[in-house]
Amino acid sequence: MVSAKTIDYPQIFNGIAVRYTCGNASLKEEIALSQAGRDNLPDPTKYGLSRNNSYLVVAMEFLLTPNNINVLARRQGNKLPIKQGNDFVFDGDEPIEFEDEHTTLHFFFPKDYAHAVGDSVTGFSNRVSLRRYFYSQAGKNYMLVGVPYNWIAGSPAGDLVIDPTTSVGASDDVWLEDNATGLGSSTQFLIGKAAGYPKKRTLIKFNTSGIPTNATVLNAQMKLYYYTANNGGSGTWVDRWVQAHQVLVSWNEAEATDDYRLTSTLWNVNYVGLNDIDAKSAYESTVLFQQDYPKWKQWDITALTQKWVNLTATNYGVVLWANNETTDGYDLRFYSSEYTTDPTMQPKLEIIYSTEATTKTVYFLKDHLGSIRATVLDSATAPVIGYDDYDPWGYSLVGRTKAIPTAYLQGASKNKFVNKLWDDDYGLNWYHLGARPYDPQIGRFPVVDRFADKYPSLTPYHYAANNPMLFIDVNGDSIQIVDEKLQQIFKNTLPAQARRYVRFDPNGVLDVNYLSENTQGIDDINLKAAILVGQAEITAFIHQSDKYQFMDEKGNITQGDLGIGIRGLTLAPDGSKFQSTVSGKIDVTININQSDLSKAQYIGHELYGHTRFYTEGRNWEHDYRAGCSAPHFLDTKLTVLTEL
Repeated sequence: MVSAKTIDYPQIFNGIAVRYTCGNASLKEEIALSQAGRDNLPDPTKYGLSRNNSYLVVAMEFLLTPNNINVLARRQGNKLPIKQGNDFVFDGDEPIEFEDEHTTLHFFFPKDYAHAVGDSVTGFSNRVSLRRYFYSQAGKNYMLVGVPYNWIAGSPAGDLVIDPTTSVGASDDVWLEDNATGLGSSTQFLIGKAAGYPKKRTLIKFNTSGIPTNATVLNAQMKLYYYTANNGGSGTWVDRWVQAHQVLVSWNEAEATDDYRLTSTLWNVNYVGLNDIDAKSAYESTVLFQQDYPKWKQWDITALTQKWVNLTATNYGVVLWANNETTDGYDLRFYSSEYTTDPTMQPKLEIIYSTEATTKTVYFLKDHLGSIRATVLDSATAPVIGYDDYDPWGYSLVGRTKAIPTAYLQGASKNKFVNKLWDDDYGLNWYHLGARPYDPQIGRFPVVDRFADKYPSLTPYHYAANNPMLFIDVNGDSIQIVDEKLQQIFKNTLPAQARRYVRFDPNGVLDVNYLSENTQGIDDINLKAAILVGQAEITAFIHQSDKYQFMDEKGNITQGDLGIGIRGLTLAPDGSKFQSTVSGKIDVTININQSDLSKAQYIGHELYGHTRFYTEGRNWEHDYRAGCSAPHFLDTKLTVLTEL
């Protein structure tokens, strides 16, 4: 199942579901194992394998484009290349980065984990990092993601999931108490006040330097294991709200006390002043504490973590204090980073993040065909960050095209020639023109035109009737008016209440479905005709000129002159009076040498009369019968709205 940026494989095996979540620069995998799926896993020993070295593995093939991307594993602060030539060699659990030659990050596999689901007491204490194995074979690249079999077999009964979460352990933590020193080596830290004892505050800091600085932090939860509380022998319980504030100055756990942050440097106010000097006066998050231990407690510090990651704020950690810290009661106790009996109980900062490019506003400059010719960044200097020049068939000219820089790709458009989607995946290099793809290198469609039988004089693979200087090829089934002034005149042939629903795309194609859906209750003959023509199986191209182009009975392309007496002319693809359209569309030419009112009348006459009857297979030409002083339609006469 595919939705938005996720691909789900429910029950890919009995009791096993797989999900991939894609971003512009990230891929996160999630595998859910139900208890039934766990029960169905074969024992590795049946195949002569050791349980200690066996994994449940999900394999995926990936294509790397462009091929000169550098692939690196981030290991202990260093970046180690894992791609040698065109081949991959890697086995480990570190984050994987894909960079270009300018060290711009294109893609990122974060460090991932598997964990037990629904453990409300220990949260993610039962978890294990995933092992990734990259390799190349026969010109293809593969990645295997593995979960240790022993961990699966040894976990308590229930569902397990592989989760795209990065966990960061505390690098420094210490509690502060009046006249107390050396507390940074303790296996616990305290907050609040027990009866007969001084108040306590705690400092804690997490190392976020392993996360790419361009990452967007989607969620960051600071989690501390609240294992007990102590009343000093006589205190009575009071609920406490514990608040987390950003620390603004440096400190370390070996030297910090209630008076000093470093050996010879005092706090501005003892116990860390909440005064926008030692620490922010406003808290990041606050959590209620009751007598409900043992359990994990968590503070949402997403916004602050984003600043640490993007280096817009120096990471000095947070200070935790109880809002009623001078009230006797119980002090709250947590395991610290020095607690080694069960390292999974140590403090952690769990971060979900994405390395998708940050959106930037850009503007596109287009020519009369709707082709994007330049991309301009929205800034004070408005620099041109990319441009395109084409030959008449839409092929990008070498030396006259500049690709959009990677940093702006998310804001850029992949629509190019005649504002159609340029598809360069897998080296296709063609445009999607609606019903068919189009190859500008040869100026042809690679598949047959579905309406080819309507104009046998043209090859079924032609683009724009082999005349791209005059025509563009849209998807058919439409009314097309490129001239903006003529679009307004066309709009005025419709009733006033329908005009707000007339809109054209950059190629001048009428959005007939939008018009039809929003005018259901309007009874008007012109509106009905416009919708019928717009939904027909051929495009009606309307333009204004005193000249028109046609193909004669011998296939010669000739130019005609409307002169003074002809106000409008409709030509069809299959010929009439020895004249056929060159484009394969219905060609409606409105004489430019007349008033706007007259143009509106003749748009109605040509489009709602001749063109409509042609698309319905009726007699669509004038009949000059004996005794008639003026031409008229055999089928009916149409009333044309002439209001301007």
